[in-house]
Amino acid sequence: MKLKEITICGFRGFNKKQTISLDNNVVLIYGLNGTGKSSLVEALEWLFWGDISRRERSSCKSEYMTNYLRNIHYEGEENPFVEVIVILQGKEIKIKKELIGVTGFKYYINDEEVENLSSLNINLEKSAKPILSQGEIKKFVDTEPKDRWEEISKILGIEIFGKFREELMRLSNKFENDPDYQEAKGERNSVLLPMKSHLPEFSAMVEKESFDYKKAISLLLSEISKIVSVKLDDLKKAEVVLEQKQNEIFLKSLYNLKE
Repeated sequence: MKLKEITICGFRGFNKKQTISLDNNVVLIYGLNGTGKSSLVEALEWLFWGDISRRERSSCKSEYMTNYLRNIHYEGEENPFVEVIVILQGKEIKIKKELIGVTGFKYYINDEEVENLSSLNINLEKSAKPILSQGEIKKFVDTEPKDRWEEISKILGIEIFGKFREELMRLSNKFENDPDYQEAKGERNSVLLPMKSHLPEFSAMVEKESFDYKKAISLLLSEISKIVSVKLDDLKKAEVVLEQKQNEIFLKSLYNLKE
């Protein structure tokens, strides 16, 4: 889905109706403080996801107890609304969300009232918001380095991955401190150390926490074959030298017999 145009009226920082073209590969929105940059982003959030991240993540919920979506200076006859024109599957579609009262709303698709946006076949519930507001960026910058993974997960709407990471780290620490694991790791190292000089590539591979067993066996056989071929070459050279010595001794013996 590609955004082509957005019209905002009476919503957040937009007192008067205003239409903004988004019909380009890259769109730069600029302006002084209080001119509506954040409100434009919040209009898209509210239209597609039902709320604005600034309220969802605010530490002061009382700030949003009143009619925070409606512009306080708006006195127009029609209800505040956000409307976008999008290109979806090659078709141009107009989507409108009208604010009713404090938090109520109505949806319209191509000027026909609908209950929701399900007919568009876009699964917004499972989609992370592709929007980073000014507040979210500031909060991320101010976050301690150790907490940034969690903050990124919140911004992208994938907190479950943050919890999954925490569980993996807990299990990793548990294994590192487990005596059976340490004993097995010690046994592995005791086998690998003597092999390092003879099988360097194989040893380097299996020293890793995880590796491809098939590739490891193939590499082991390859390195062993190199060692064996070198030894065989040495044996062949030795055989040639021994044969030469035997011939020298035999010829010398014959010479002595003649004398």
